[in-house]
Amino acid sequence: ALGLGLAYRYYFISDQTFVRGRYHYWLQPERDDLPGGAEATHHHDLSAEFGQYLLFPVTSRFRVIYNAGLGAILHTTPGMTAVDTYLNLAALTWEYNMPRWSLFIRQELRYSLPLFDQHFYPKGLSIAPPMIPLTAGVMFKWK
Repeated sequence: ALGLGLAYRYYFISDQTFVRGRYHYWLQPERDDLPGGAEATHHHDLSAEFGQYLLFPVTSRFRVIYNAGLGAILHTTPGMTAVDTYLNLAALTWEYNMPRWSLFIRQELRYSLPLFDQHFYPKGLSIAPPMIPLTAGVMFKWK
């Protein structure tokens, strides 16, 4: 699946402790190779998180972030709309930092919360494996 994300961080401690709001959109294309086929699915993921840089100083090119939070994903296909809410228990992000951009890889441990009747993933189970176990990307910075 391919997607695009936007995020905003507010730092309580400069370049160390923050809260983040983020939105990710990704598309799973139509698949004819599955039994019965599979329609293209659009995913809209909105979350609020608390984060903390770990291990390395602010001046380091390589840094690690721990974060956790809550979120919801709206899934749409022709004929179906579902909402999954989740608790992100732990996410680790590895960043390689340059002054105006960073490369990152993130792994999240999400668990489904049973808040809506129409849902895409099983209630109470980890929803990380069928979703994107690793997210990789480029982050652009501005002040």
